[in-house]
Amino acid sequence: MVILCQYSCKKYINEKPIDQTYDANFWTSQQSAEEAVAGAYVEMRNALENGSNYFVFGDLAGDEITTSAWNLQSVVPGSNKDFSYVPYYEPALKNWTNFYITVNQCNLILARVAQMPLSDFGNDSTVKNQYLGEAYFLRAFSYFYMVRAWSDPVVYNQVLSNPNSVPLLKRSPDSLVLRLAISDVQQATNDLSWTTPGNTGPVRAGKGAALALLAHIYAWQKDYTDAATTCDAIIQSGTYTLETGANYLNIWAGMDPESIFEINMLFTQNASETSGGFFNNFLEPPYVNSNAQSSAYYTVNNDQGFYDLYGGYNTQNDADTSLDIRFKQCFGISNNNNLLLLKYSNVKYMNPAQPSQGFYENNNLVIFRLADIMLLDAEANAYLGNSAKAIALINQIRERAGVPDYDPSDGDLYRFAIDERARELFGEGWHYFDLIRSGFLSQEIPSISPDRIAQKGYAWPLDLSTLKISDPLLTQTDWWAAH
Repeated sequence: MVILCQYSCKKYINEKPIDQTYDANFWTSQQSAEEAVAGAYVEMRNALENGSNYFVFGDLAGDEITTSAWNLQSVVPGSNKDFSYVPYYEPALKNWTNFYITVNQCNLILARVAQMPLSDFGNDSTVKNQYLGEAYFLRAFSYFYMVRAWSDPVVYNQVLSNPNSVPLLKRSPDSLVLRLAISDVQQATNDLSWTTPGNTGPVRAGKGAALALLAHIYAWQKDYTDAATTCDAIIQSGTYTLETGANYLNIWAGMDPESIFEINMLFTQNASETSGGFFNNFLEPPYVNSNAQSSAYYTVNNDQGFYDLYGGYNTQNDADTSLDIRFKQCFGISNNNNLLLLKYSNVKYMNPAQPSQGFYENNNLVIFRLADIMLLDAEANAYLGNSAKAIALINQIRERAGVPDYDPSDGDLYRFAIDERARELFGEGWHYFDLIRSGFLSQEIPSISPDRIAQKGYAWPLDLSTLKISDPLLTQTDWWAAH
């Protein structure tokens, strides 16, 4: 596989550019576009895997999970959420370089594929547009992720003729970045189809993935009217169906009919997900062999609030008495009496006779799925005062989970929709961002005060000791500049 991600803006992201002559000679066939887009997906996976930041940003910071790692103690539940103190994790948590590698790959695809003659794609414009649409989607996703994780990223969407003469760039306000991301993803929805090339399913972006991203961007901006309309388009397309309660864990095995977009993590000889990796950090015996991994890196934050989410059960021994299939299927007790998340527990072994190295034959990282979009739609409608529609959507998810429908005595509907997302999407990288978006962050995590939120202290600081070397115009987020 040829990966052309190291071309433009390299001085800015501290990477070496590829040879320009080679770049000019590469774009000669549909296979060139195929390889380049495949490279963009690989780079996106690398960005989300780096230091397990996908789970640190969304779940550890949101107090869903915890860790005994000494250098993440400033982030664990009950801490002061001092994101500036994460020794040795700075390259993963305080540096956005890997996301710009993906952006640069997309910039290159958009510039070069647009120039390729239609004859390179069998004179089929839909084929050519698919590659362009995927690049627009991945670029928009990268910028949206950086907005949520660090806020005010730098925007640069051109391919440089001379990568060594990179213009110095300031950070752009989130409002501008999101406006550009919306433009990208709207173009992606025009270019993409509901079905993906070669029936590859959700591991490649289709129209549904683009609309899911668009709905989340609208919701982040509190544009709930457009968010609801976009969610409805996905739901009413009939492209995706909820998994049954009995087969709920199949969602994370990959390629499930509920999945809208997922990052391919399945094992190959060239791209393995082994025992020390991304998902195995959640597991320990008996869910992995004791020779493969002795203890989980992340365990569930099983305080009273966790049990309250699933019906008020307040001891680990009560797990078997809960009606909620999400509680029963997605959590288990380890040999060390830790509460573990089991959504990513499809572990196999290189050699079953000597189970010392685990890998993931049946686990993908699900980014968007139908239940997420239904609950985002419910959240939007609750906020807009469309209670009947919000309740109907929530109840579909709760009925699949085997628990009673929403009742007004359960409290405020908008807050209930956010809590239902926490129940349904536990450990899927959403909760911290849901709390920011909904305005419940200080209420749930008091150490992040309203004053801190106003100065964007909910976002992570940048490691300027590294990043300012290549861009002296970069500045620190307001809260972290003073703290």
